[in-house]
Amino acid sequence: MITARLENPISARLRNPRVTGFLGILLGVVAAFLTIPPIQARTTAWPVAVGLVAAIFGIWTVTRGRRRLGYGAVAAGILGIGLGILATRSGVGHLNATFDAQLIGQTFAFSTPLIFAAIGGMFSERSGVVNIGLEGMMLMGAFWGVYGADKGGSWVIGLLVAMGVGGLLALIYAYFAIHLRADQIVGGTAVNFLALGITGYFFFQLYNGNYIPNGVSTIPNLNIPGSGTSTSSAPRSAISATWCGRGLRLSSSPMSSSSRRRSACGSAPAASIRARPTPSASTSTRSVTGASFSRECSPHSAACTCRTPRAAGRSSTT
Repeated sequence: MITARLENPISARLRNPRVTGFLGILLGVVAAFLTIPPIQARTTAWPVAVGLVAAIFGIWTVTRGRRRLGYGAVAAGILGIGLGILATRSGVGHLNATFDAQLIGQTFAFSTPLIFAAIGGMFSERSGVVNIGLEGMMLMGAFWGVYGADKGGSWVIGLLVAMGVGGLLALIYAYFAIHLRADQIVGGTAVNFLALGITGYFFFQLYNGNYIPNGVSTIPNLNIPGSGTSTSSAPRSAISATWCGRGLRLSSSPMSSSSRRRSACGSAPAASIRARPTPSASTSTRSVTGASFSRECSPHSAACTCRTPRAAGRSSTT
């Protein structure tokens, strides 16, 4: 029975410090939300109990070597307890006026552009380019997308124009950052200022600085079966786009985690070049903290190819 309990996949998961750390952070968030609508528990016992469990998970994670994640879970538990106690000190009317379904719907809707921009920045970062010009690309795509939908009479044309203009500005930035090897931070800042100037100038030239006229074709609402009538002010199209963005973020997580083990070739092109052994190349072995690494290095090249670590005590130098 004891062996079967140890081989239980659920218990094995709970013994994983990474799982317990994220579980502690989640419990800390739950501790804060227990005292606000729609749950609205008017006692401090629940947030304190859940927050203490989150802190215990964090301490256990720290003892297993995941210090940063464990301390984050402890901080989330303490913060959840504090916010829960503060929420119980507030009136029910104030809480109902602040935390409602409309606020949550607007939060999901307005976070959609930031999610897509963050995904684009993640892919750019993993390729070795620090793209801080995302704000300018978003601004250009948004302005010219609305203009294309206004003059083209269709939201499809607006989307195509937005993608084309944003991609064109990204191509310009990529030419300076990769081909000309310009400073990526300076280039991204220049892209942001360039987009700000172009959109501001053409806004006054095309619309005379006034509001965009009504009747511009927009993305139609998506009728989700079983959703009924939506009471939130956020359109269903925006909410569906939000969930699409979160699904894309989850699908891109394996790419992000696997690429952390690779060198960024854009920022350090020499990192992707494997040194070719020459007749004068020497093979050396160096012991580092109990493990030895075998390297094939050329005396004329700073790059080297590192093999997998071998057990200490079997190292030899030739």
